[in-house]
Amino acid sequence: MCIRDRVSTQSTWEIFGEIYLNMFGRKGRRFAFNLRMEDNELPLDKALEYVGDNSRYQKRIILIFSIQYILMSFFIMGMPFIFQMPRFLCIDPTNPDFKFQCEFEDACTRYNYRIDEDSVKSATRDFQLYCGESYLVGVCESIFFLGACLAGFIFPPIANRIGRKRTLSYAVLIAAVAIIVAGMTPNFGIFIAAFAFAGVGLSAFEILLLVYIAEVSADRFRNFSSVILLTVWALAQIIYTPIHYFFNQWRFTYIYVIGLPLLFSRFLYLRGIDETPRFLAAEGHFVEARFVLNKMALVNRRPKFKYRLKGERKDQALSPLRIGRRSSSISDEDYLSPVPSGIRRMRKHQKTFIIARDELDLPEEAPSPLEHTYLDLFRFESTRWTTIIMMYAWFYRNLAYYGMVFGIESLGEEIHTNFIVLALAETAASVASGPIKMRYPRKQVLSLSLLLSCCMDLLHVCFPIPDECWPSYATCYPKRFALILAAVSRSAITVFANTLISYTSEVYPTDVRTIGYGFAMAVGRLGVILMPAIVWRCQAGHINPLIVFGLFGLVSIFFFRNAPETFRRSIVEHLEEPLVS
Repeated sequence: MCIRDRVSTQSTWEIFGEIYLNMFGRKGRRFAFNLRMEDNELPLDKALEYVGDNSRYQKRIILIFSIQYILMSFFIMGMPFIFQMPRFLCIDPTNPDFKFQCEFEDACTRYNYRIDEDSVKSATRDFQLYCGESYLVGVCESIFFLGACLAGFIFPPIANRIGRKRTLSYAVLIAAVAIIVAGMTPNFGIFIAAFAFAGVGLSAFEILLLVYIAEVSADRFRNFSSVILLTVWALAQIIYTPIHYFFNQWRFTYIYVIGLPLLFSRFLYLRGIDETPRFLAAEGHFVEARFVLNKMALVNRRPKFKYRLKGERKDQALSPLRIGRRSSSISDEDYLSPVPSGIRRMRKHQKTFIIARDELDLPEEAPSPLEHTYLDLFRFESTRWTTIIMMYAWFYRNLAYYGMVFGIESLGEEIHTNFIVLALAETAASVASGPIKMRYPRKQVLSLSLLLSCCMDLLHVCFPIPDECWPSYATCYPKRFALILAAVSRSAITVFANTLISYTSEVYPTDVRTIGYGFAMAVGRLGVILMPAIVWRCQAGHINPLIVFGLFGLVSIFFFRNAPETFRRSIVEHLEEPLVS
């Protein structure tokens, strides 16, 4: 019985149990599914299930990416703390020796002031981004997301040319170096430039990471991996709050908590993952694709992969090459595979012994297909409407999600408490989105979660927070109710984002998945670039910015009515329309 047929009969708690077992349980050596192929030709989804979907190899990948995702969450979601206003002490004009705590608007316009030495040591304080320079905080945030937007146009074509693995490595390197430089420099101009490069690196990493996961796995791991990553992302926000409170020094956090660990994780990444079989097969490199599949089978303790891939010529089903590991349970004869063309000498890697390609007489591979461009997303009918839908969906997701984070002061002055409450809501929603994605169609989940988020945001019109209830020492029901509405909205937008990640990777064929994903997320970053201005303007007018985000979301609901469904359908490898030179 196929895995997808089996999942549909499971209850919610059984799916939770399967997620836990897939993450932590031990598996014996068994077939991924019952193979019934007379011509020995497998599509990539079936090939990935055969060598082990959601097994040891995939767990190693998700562990490495989770470490990097935690550090990425620290940097992006920690921005409200990094740009937190210091505490102002206003000087009484009638008694210069008397100082009292005051808001920065009063300190900058009505009184002489000084900064409390015991207040938070933030970038706002170090670079004096307050009073007449306070607008530069929004500029820094917009510069970061502008770099993130540019990354969506720059890196996907590079990934299509040199591969997912190498491009991911460069993205992590750029982000790590930029964050370290931002934490070390005393110059504000260099700080802004480093902030922009950090946006480029982290955004490229996020885009290519999601593409990589979609291309290295079949249906189960694609669903579980996004659940795990977004849960890790939310938990990182809870962890970051005490870290920031304990160290109270943004430079130390940037250099030693985020930058250097991210740089070190790059070396784990280089040794722990391989190029994706889907990319290799789409480029016509079936030799390398079958090699990676056999490596997965070896790590996952599955039978050797001895079938042709769909689209592979029979003369490319190469004579076997010995690849195995010395073990009492697995003999060297168990795993046979061709080697990738890049291997030119005898080497030992992770206890795997490979014979060099130079020693074999292997047939030439098929030439690589023509490369697609961003214009092809709108040129072909099969991707045109899909791209428009993805553009606005990612625009709203970024606008609403990050707008709630950077506009958290709209819920009252208890920034640490509100941050933790929203992070807990996001964590619970991330875990719950796993069973939801496994049981319900993508379009239904996207539309309903979007509708719930919009309704919660628009309800803030009916329940505004009074000015006297704003300070942290004041308690009142409107402020608590506003936090509850925000928590429900955050949960809904988390389910929406989790489903959107899977949907975007499924709706695009492998030929254009990277550029489609990158283009949609790049355009979506425009929402985050506009977000600081929207938040600042709303707060200046004493309007909750969540209301504006809710209005944007209502438009998105109508887009999904005509969107294609991808639930329980195999991923398409090639566009319907042929690409001609």
